[in-house]
Amino acid sequence: MVDSTIEAEIRNGGGTHWIETIIVTRLDWLWPKICRGREQIDGIKIDVQGMEIQVLHGMLQLLSKWKPKLIIEFHSGVDRDKLLNLVESAGYNPHGISIEPTEGETEAQYINDRSYLFLK
Repeated sequence: MVDSTIEAEIRNGGGTHWIETIIVTRLDWLWPKICRGREQIDGIKIDVQGMEIQVLHGMLQLLSKWKPKLIIEFHSGVDRDKLLNLVESAGYNPHGISIEPTEGETEAQYINDRSYLFLK
């Protein structure tokens, strides 16, 4: 499932709804086809409503080759330990920097719907 929000709306009979066909692919595969000769990637923002781990798996080659700044928005239902271990295995510091810290947040708390920066 690409978007659990859409699925929940359909399942719960919430108002008018439609179904979209969405093509899912790996950024490692897609990027060389669309980069128009400029392969280097300086930064990536991931906001995928619970599919963060799957998205990271699909871009591990690009992360390894270009070492872009990585911003990930965390969502409910995502295993924080698994995600942070994957970030670390890709060569990033697993201690993210909060882009929008809550009051008194001195260390990343990985709060739902908040973004965190990861650097190599």
